[in-house]
Amino acid sequence: MLEYVYDRFLARLTDAVTALKVGRPEEPDTYVPPVIDAKAQARLKRAIADAKARGLRCVFEGPVPAAGCYVPPTVFADVPPDDFIARVELFGPVLAVLKAADLDA
Repeated sequence: MLEYVYDRFLARLTDAVTALKVGRPEEPDTYVPPVIDAKAQARLKRAIADAKARGLRCVFEGPVPAAGCYVPPTVFADVPPDDFIARVELFGPVLAVLKAADLDA
């Protein structure tokens, strides 16, 4: 995200992600269903924990139902472009927000 709108964008993004309902896919208001299996859930939770351990700034981590293969919608801010979560598609509700000075950065 371009740095001149970064803070405003991050605030609006966080508000939007906060509104996402995590739940069963057959419920019409669910936006974030469970991941495919426990292996995927463990992989995603590990990626979130590892990102936090590396000192990445977690600006939102939502609640999830206790039962099922749910992963909380999670947003990391100020992610370096060479960080794992910036380079790898995690196939889950984990978002890395990067700041750029301009479109050539």
